[in-house]
Amino acid sequence: MEVPCPRNPERELDPKLTLRRLLEGSGLRRRPEGLYRFFGEKIRLDALRSLPAFCAFRDELTRALRDLAASP
Repeated sequence: MEVPCPRNPERELDPKLTLRRLLEGSGLRRRPEGLYRFFGEKIRLDALRSLPAFCAFRDELTRALRDLAASP
C-alpha cells in the first residue's frame, strides 16, 4: 500500500512520525534514524525557523531551560 506524501510537509507537526509512516508504507526497510542525520546536516536554520514543528520544539526547549534555571 502506497502512502501519499503530505500535501504541505512544512506544516507537519511531527515530521519524524510522518517520515516513519512514509517509509513503512513504501516497503523500504531503511530505518528513519539514518535519514535524520542527512536532513539535519542539509537543512538551513532559517528554513527550520519557518517550520511549525521546529518552532514548537524550540519553544518547549526554551521553557524547559527557563524552568531549570529558575529552580533552586
